[in-house]
Amino acid sequence: MKSDGLDDLYQRGYVVHRDKTGITAGLPAATTAPPEQSPPTAEEFEENQHEFWFEATQAPIYLARGELWPAALRQAEMRDLLLTVLEWNAAARSGGAIDTWHNGHHLQEWLPDDYHARIAPIFAQYDPADGARAWRALIDLYSDVAAETARLAVLPRLDLKAKVLRHVDSVLHGPGDGTS
Repeated sequence: MKSDGLDDLYQRGYVVHRDKTGITAGLPAATTAPPEQSPPTAEEFEENQHEFWFEATQAPIYLARGELWPAALRQAEMRDLLLTVLEWNAAARSGGAIDTWHNGHHLQEWLPDDYHARIAPIFAQYDPADGARAWRALIDLYSDVAAETARLAVLPRLDLKAKVLRHVDSVLHGPGDGTS
């Protein structure tokens, strides 16, 4: 909480639906201004990529074991890291003019159509085959968004997709069997 009683998130606006005690009467008016966006540092961008690609190596292992709940948790973490990169990408594309809200709110308003069309496939049913399909859609989208963000914001890109795919393939199918 800020010292005036409102978290930065609520500075853009809020509605009190019911307050029988009057406790919200002293809340300040919202500024309706979105929070200031700053581009990631090279370290933040690199840390996001390292974490994403680590999670990308773990989710398929759980899927292969039939442990769908942990696999889904790993993919949720991957989606969270993707969302951060999508927000950075939108800021880089617009010079910071696009408001990306928070937690994916209003995604359809600020995400470019080509990326928005690729969001639904990154979610899976509670099924190993569908989990694997969603995992692949997720790493494909992340790889593309991270590459574009790195280019636009002049940040270091960790091109780990091929290495992760080889690793996962060797874990799931054994080394050198040629499947992918």
